[in-house]
Amino acid sequence: MPAEAATAVTVQAPPATWSARYQRAALIAFGVAVATMWIAASYYGVTPSIVVSMVLNDGHCGPTQGIGAHCFGDFSIVREAFSGQVPWSSASPLASYPPIGWLPAELSAWTGDHLFGGGQAGLTIYLALSALSLVAPAVWAARGRWRSDGPLRFILLTIGCAPILAVIDRGNTLAFTVPWILMAAIGFMKGDSKLTFVGILIAALIKPQMIILAILPLSQRKYRIAFGSGVSAAALTLLSFAVFPQHFIEYLSNWIQSLRAYNSYQDIGVAYPYNLGFTRAIVAAYDLLPGDFLGTQGRQSLINNLMAVSSLIAVGIVGFTACVIMLAHNRVHKMYTLALALMMLIYISTVTYSYYLVIFTALAALVLRDPATPGGDPSARGALDAGKGSRVLSTATVVVLALIFAPLTVPTNYPLFNVGVGTAIQQVGLWQLFLTPLLLVYFLTLLGGVMILTFKSLRTTDRAAAEDIETKPFGEEAPPAAIARGATLPNKDKSP
Repeated sequence: MPAEAATAVTVQAPPATWSARYQRAALIAFGVAVATMWIAASYYGVTPSIVVSMVLNDGHCGPTQGIGAHCFGDFSIVREAFSGQVPWSSASPLASYPPIGWLPAELSAWTGDHLFGGGQAGLTIYLALSALSLVAPAVWAARGRWRSDGPLRFILLTIGCAPILAVIDRGNTLAFTVPWILMAAIGFMKGDSKLTFVGILIAALIKPQMIILAILPLSQRKYRIAFGSGVSAAALTLLSFAVFPQHFIEYLSNWIQSLRAYNSYQDIGVAYPYNLGFTRAIVAAYDLLPGDFLGTQGRQSLINNLMAVSSLIAVGIVGFTACVIMLAHNRVHKMYTLALALMMLIYISTVTYSYYLVIFTALAALVLRDPATPGGDPSARGALDAGKGSRVLSTATVVVLALIFAPLTVPTNYPLFNVGVGTAIQQVGLWQLFLTPLLLVYFLTLLGGVMILTFKSLRTTDRAAAEDIETKPFGEEAPPAAIARGATLPNKDKSP
């Protein structure tokens, strides 16, 4: 055989995508989580749901209205509240929800009581609707891929996702915002104004703080969509108090007072239930450091000082992040803008419980699937793979998503964490305590990275505009980009 005919053929493997990287990282984290659950439950006698979520025996329902010892607290609290005085008759944490925000729980309870004989019927309907809402990102990410990696995607964004388990465990109405957050995110990525508008509007009706997502169309200079969704959500929320015409002003006032007071609902020195707030993250980061540099009194002084300005800190962080997003405009990958908007939802309040991480399932679904491509596209590209992004920020996003979703059950007996209501010391999750500072590090990395990318883009634009002006022959007009940057047109001599 001639030597020329024996040439070797080298087959290169296709480059790894961010979608594939996320699936690998999430699968490893989920595998470790299953092992920790087995060890914690079998050998230490720890209840996994308490470690991952909140107290099991919440005691807000009758013996036939819950499932075993669990009442799915937030749903049962609503039933308990509406069986007595109207929640907004006084300022309280329960009154921090607007009337329209309680509709999913109230309609489920009414349907169960009047159409199915009461008992667990209302709870069953509510949990079923919650589950259907929560799996929306998983179904969308897996669509068209059920014969390949679709089942894996579905598992990772459902039973492999701790925030989803926690939301169901709490029975919180946050579940019903998830499909609409996903819709708003898809609309933002595709540039579809209608999807973005509808998604933001309905999510904000259920949870008013979701109005922050209006920063997404605002960053794209779609002012009508941004202000239209915001104003519509605010108007309908206020209008929902009209169902109590005789007490409209009183109930509305109590609702506003309750919103303002919610920032002090839980002391930031308390480790359980898990709070993701910015000031709590600072305290948690200090607690996890080796040694006690400030001492007991110094730590308490730090907590008191942070609590005194917690609302200002929250407003400042959200405001500064919004300015960065607006300045970034189209200069950074849209996925980073979306991630920053979701972080704003976490930090808008001093008290944001860990189940709010469920809002990131929309971001994870987009990492797995690019909305611009068909669901069955064999390339398995995600939104992070489309366009030019930062390797550092994309890596941070993939790793953090895998870590915050993993239902790790690692109980700790560190005395400092024996603070909270209704929990034993061995049932506080060490991993869940790490999540708060971990999220803070991710936020600061993302914010700093977006700022650097934005300033680099601005310098490049300025340099290109200056070079265009310098290279143009005398008498020719500067290009539109240069004019937009403030360039002066040369004078033309129009005389014959």
